[in-house]
This record gives sequence, C-alpha cells and structure tokens, in this order.
Amino acid sequence: MSFLAQREFKGMYETAANEEKKILAIIAESKFNVLAYKEIKESKNIKSEPSKVLKNMVEKNLIIKEARGRYKLRDKMFREYLRTLKPYKENGTF
Repeated sequence: MSFLAQREFKGMYETAANEEKKILAIIAESKFNVLAYKEIKESKNIKSEPSKVLKNMVEKNLIIKEARGRYKLRDKMFREYLRTLKPYKENGTF
C-alpha cells in the first residue's frame, strides 16, 4: 500500500468518533464485505443503538449504505488498511 494511501486512510480513521471506530473494526474484521445492521448491532463491542452512528458514517463517507440495513467500507483499500495495520487494536477501540 502506498504512503499516500496510508496517509489518507489514517486521516479518515483518526477523524472518526470512538463508536465509529468500533463499527469500522467490526466491518473490517468481518469475513463478509457487506454487513447487515443486525450483525453490527449485535456485536459485543457496540453498547448503544448504532443507527445514528451509521448515518453519520455514511455522511462522512467512511462507509457506504449498499441497501436498506446493509453497510460496507467505502473501498477495498480502506478495508485492507484497517485489516493490515489494525489501528483499532493499538488504541484499544476494539
């Protein structure tokens, strides 16, 4: 992954709120590219209702709402960045 890509993705990740970081980690670590709302809500790391957080994440272009109740990361390289560097493990978010 190029230095520019890492810098872009690091900036995206660092501007995310704590709950958003948790959801990014859940989606990145999933074996599926698209996750259902129910899977996100039932994750052990999510303590509150994620609807507003997901809406904010779509507005920030961190994730894409593929269909009603189905979400994915905005691109494959962002997913690869999260899975490879695991910034959520370093800062204890996930």
